[in-house]
Amino acid sequence: MSQEMCFSEIQRLRTRETEIEWSIAKVYQARQDLEARVLENELLVPLERFKLDEQEAVLQEELRRVRMQLENAVVTDNQEGKVIIGAVVTVSINGDEPERYTIVSQNPTILEGEIGADCPLAIAIMGKRPEETGVYDVNGTPFTVKILSVE
Repeated sequence: MSQEMCFSEIQRLRTRETEIEWSIAKVYQARQDLEARVLENELLVPLERFKLDEQEAVLQEELRRVRMQLENAVVTDNQEGKVIIGAVVTVSINGDEPERYTIVSQNPTILEGEIGADCPLAIAIMGKRPEETGVYDVNGTPFTVKILSVE
């Protein structure tokens, strides 16, 4: 299933892909160092090997997800002003003060104003334009969100 994304989000995903590949290479190197220690008969080696295997599995899964998103991405310049992944949106929730968010495909950094495309707020406004509204629910409490601007 294709997903519209801004070019900035594609760049972010490609950067993350490179970071994951480097992390996997570091795990591989640590595993080689560990194997060298096996020859020295260190007792903690099995536990360390298990931790490295577990870390590599997590990284490989994240890499798979990032590559799938890149494969399914449809880059758009968003001339239509729709809320898509990578867009910066200003919204008002239940008539409160405006809040500004960047919608990202994964691993949002909340302190930097990012929200994941799979969070209720993003789902409620995805594909909509300024002045349109969406509704989402958190623990049985409904929220109405009005889109003020999309960049």
